Amino acid sequence: MAIPKFLSFLESFSFNSRVTGLEECDRSAIPPVNVIFTTFHAMVAIGFILLAASLTGLYLLLRRRFFAARWFLWLLPFLIPLPLAANELGWIGAEIGRQPWVIYGILRTDAALSTGVGGGRILAVLIMLSAVYAALLLAFICFGVRLVNERPHRDPAGTEGRP
Repeated sequence: MAIPKFLSFLESFSFNSRVTGLEECDRSAIPPVNVIFTTFHAMVAIGFILLAASLTGLYLLLRRRFFAARWFLWLLPFLIPLPLAANELGWIGAEIGRQPWVIYGILRTDAALSTGVGGGRILAVLIMLSAVYAALLLAFICFGVRLVNERPHRDPAGTEGRP
């Protein structure tokens, strides 16, 4: 269903403005549209997966079957990386989508080369950041495994939580 002149309004807040299509633009100023399309749709798909998982969890919780639904509890850890993946996909789509501009209409990426920072410095920073993130990942995994392997402590006298 089409709404006449609505795209003009979305672009310029005027129902009578002219909308320029990609076929009318300079080819050197058009980003790779397929990459942006794919990353955006993957991000939206991840959002719907997480929404479905949230609604399923809420349904199970309201029915008091959350902890009895072992299939759902087994599925949840596999959903942990999805928000990060959606975040990265959005970032990739945004960065590729703004190409070839650093500042739209003012500074192109081919003119934004920094001559003050050498490749060796950039590589050293990249290696250091990768090492920090690898250490954090290792600490997270070790802590998570230790936490999962611990047995819950039970108070046989039933006095836990009492003053």
